Amino acid sequence: MATTIKGHHTGVWGVYLAVAQLPNTSGATEQSPFVRKGHIGITIISGTPAVYICTTPTEGAGVWAQVMHTGSSVTGGLTLSGTLSAEQVTSTDDATVTDDLAITGLLTVGETLGVTGASTLAAVACTTLDPSGLLAAAAAVTVGTTLGVTGATTTTGGIAQAVAMPGVHNIQITGATNGTDKTPADGTQWVTSVFVPANFTCTNIEFLVGSVGGTDRVYGVIYDAAGTVLKNSDLTSDGIVCGTAAQIMQLPLTATQALTGPATYYVGISAKGTTCRIRTLPVYLGGSCFAGDVAQTHATVAAITPPPSFTADEGPYIILT
Repeated sequence: MATTIKGHHTGVWGVYLAVAQLPNTSGATEQSPFVRKGHIGITIISGTPAVYICTTPTEGAGVWAQVMHTGSSVTGGLTLSGTLSAEQVTSTDDATVTDDLAITGLLTVGETLGVTGASTLAAVACTTLDPSGLLAAAAAVTVGTTLGVTGATTTTGGIAQAVAMPGVHNIQITGATNGTDKTPADGTQWVTSVFVPANFTCTNIEFLVGSVGGTDRVYGVIYDAAGTVLKNSDLTSDGIVCGTAAQIMQLPLTATQALTGPATYYVGISAKGTTCRIRTLPVYLGGSCFAGDVAQTHATVAAITPPPSFTADEGPYIILT
């Protein structure tokens, strides 16, 4: 028996099957001699055997379905109502999944991948990625043009930079006498938030010295968003003698600190004594960052409760380099 399957120019050879008609409950017999008809077709596509099955109801022609096996390919649409699990999937056109998608190998999509359920992928390479549900990738996700995400995106590894930033700051310093000339107090730390836009390795904390330098010893501390200590400058002998007036003083960290971005961090500056001055953020900069003071024994570094708002004249001008 030979027949034709859409998409193939040559006949498909196979077997024709039928189930004999049985009388219905009234004792009559349908006009058609068969209730169901079946076909099993075999053809060769590019040297690879392809097997098809088709069931035909009495109402008319049925639909051919390809039997998938190692090396199989689908030239038409593939619709799944359940879960697709595969080691590797390649689509040269759009791929749409209305349920969960779980792939342990590489998923390659020529154009658009649309997933409405949860997606757990080892790696993805496609032109356009547009998930409306959860997207979890254990390895790299490469998108050629557009990444569309309708929900929130949380990066645990941060954003890498092609070229490292020279530094980040809370407020740009435009002059040596910016802000308020603040008199420090022993046991008080002046704290400000600093937003880091991408992954950054910090080596130094820098701050703007006020109208008086020298005499008092100072140190700086970097905290994470929760107020946990990440790194500090030298605490030996209560810190380093304050630098020159109206200049930026550099406080080297005891070791470099990797900062993951985008994220908010906090930086505190402490001084032992009331001789030196620190330039702090005035009231009109209140919309730019958080700032405040916290009580802390000098040269004793401990976790803090970060300021939840902006208090004028308490946040120092900070640069992380």
